[in-house]
Amino acid sequence: MAEDDSIRERVEQCLEELALGGVKEASLRAILDALDEPPRQQLLFLRVGGLTVSSEVVGMLMLENGEIDEGPLDPDDWPYSTVIEAIQDGWRVIKFPELALWVDETRTYEVGGEYVLEKWR
Repeated sequence: MAEDDSIRERVEQCLEELALGGVKEASLRAILDALDEPPRQQLLFLRVGGLTVSSEVVGMLMLENGEIDEGPLDPDDWPYSTVIEAIQDGWRVIKFPELALWVDETRTYEVGGEYVLEKWR
């Protein structure tokens, strides 16, 4: 859950409490505490079979809270099957595949690429 979503949920809770007769001090303090938390960057590395954002994901790795998560072993259980799906879920692309590394006039490569995406919590 993104930080904005968490704060939104806490404000919604305060509104419900208000409708029932009063907002609890602890609820408001929880919102203030959430605003004081430093943002944390999450990184998502998606290896794709082609070079476009609609290419199928063939490998993934996440870095969250300083911990590496290789995700589920079964690709069917990965959270995204394309980069587009990750973008639609709020991830931002910060690095596209390095196309210059694959230029060679003497050979044709069947290559994929790696996208790096980020979210802030």
